[in-house]
Amino acid sequence: MQKRFFFAFFVLSLILSSKLKAQVALFGVLEDANTKEPIPYANIFFQSNQARGVISNQNGEFLINIYEQDRSDQLVITQLGYENYRLNLRDLSADTVRIQLTPSFHALQEITVVSDRGLRGIIREALKRIPQNYGTKKYLLEAFYREYSISDSIYAEVIEAFVNIQDGPYKKPKKKSKMFWNSMRRSDDQRNLPDRLQRADQNLLYGFYERSNPIRFRFFHFVQPGIDGFMDGCHFSNRGEFLEKGDTLIRIGFLPKWFDRFDDEFKEEFGFGEILINKSDFGIIKISRGDSKGGVFNEAIYEKEGGKYFLKSLQRALALRYDNRTRYYRNTRQLHIYRVHPIAAKVKKKGKRLPRYKQLREMKYQYDPSIWEDNPFMVELPAQEALEADLSRIKKMEDQFRENAKKVKPVEEEGGR
Repeated sequence: MQKRFFFAFFVLSLILSSKLKAQVALFGVLEDANTKEPIPYANIFFQSNQARGVISNQNGEFLINIYEQDRSDQLVITQLGYENYRLNLRDLSADTVRIQLTPSFHALQEITVVSDRGLRGIIREALKRIPQNYGTKKYLLEAFYREYSISDSIYAEVIEAFVNIQDGPYKKPKKKSKMFWNSMRRSDDQRNLPDRLQRADQNLLYGFYERSNPIRFRFFHFVQPGIDGFMDGCHFSNRGEFLEKGDTLIRIGFLPKWFDRFDDEFKEEFGFGEILINKSDFGIIKISRGDSKGGVFNEAIYEKEGGKYFLKSLQRALALRYDNRTRYYRNTRQLHIYRVHPIAAKVKKKGKRLPRYKQLREMKYQYDPSIWEDNPFMVELPAQEALEADLSRIKKMEDQFRENAKKVKPVEEEGGR
């Protein structure tokens, strides 16, 4: 009997070991079927387990591990403005794929909003409906946060964390959220910034989520906050209407009136913004401001789930010159929500409460290398190789992650996981 048990255990171990080893690191590139332009920040996940997934980088690239037991599954790819795409893993014959997504926006040339008054009416109604369109009584977002800095022409810091965000309807802009962090890692701070550029009154992740989230904070540009401040302080223009999966969407451009004194190049870099509104329920789906390659850029995308809109992704970039314009600094923050729990009470919050008045770069954390090996969010950076080379000039990046942690979890042997 004992021999049978050990034999069965041995066979089972071989099967599990072979399944763990029989994997493909699938590298993919997403592009627009018409323009062949890369599609950044698309969601790629398994049909059977939507919590397993990655996000394409700024170049439309992604990397995901496919195990033998996944062969009967599908990869689902979604992005605003494109038809959903399904990749049958059973038919996968290579470890590299190039996928073309079909645009779902169809321009409606015959529908135009001519008057400025008409545009303002649409925006005003969308802003009034924010409390009823966004969120539920209390919900939870599972998210990945990344922040990286460039000093002059060199990557100088990177901070990454998996967090849970507990929030509610956007009724009061000053209502505070709660955050819980699960896993974190950070490099050494090599920014060498003067004190005046490093001061912060609270954890920058809280400030990023709450204040850079324009729908939540009711602050859309360098104008007075609130509906009247935005409406009275901007020019508006119709940039076209589109049909998206049965809904009519309208793109409305906006520019603060006080930018009239500047030239077109300055307006493009700092001033112009755009808001995408669903005319069927007046939900704001996307709002952006500034130039992603210029000085200030902010973009928020919202996705509808269960009749309500929730934040899907948040991007913010700030570039500036200081010391008589001899020094250059750029900071980029990204928050990607990969899972929404519309009712927070039905899911257990994970991780430790994130302090509101302590910066991520000051925190000690437990570092588990295996978590980061199996989460290929790494490719999301526009220049991952350059980041690793720059940050490893003095010390290997992996050593920095380990030394900044209070405890490092030992890596288990292959087949033991």
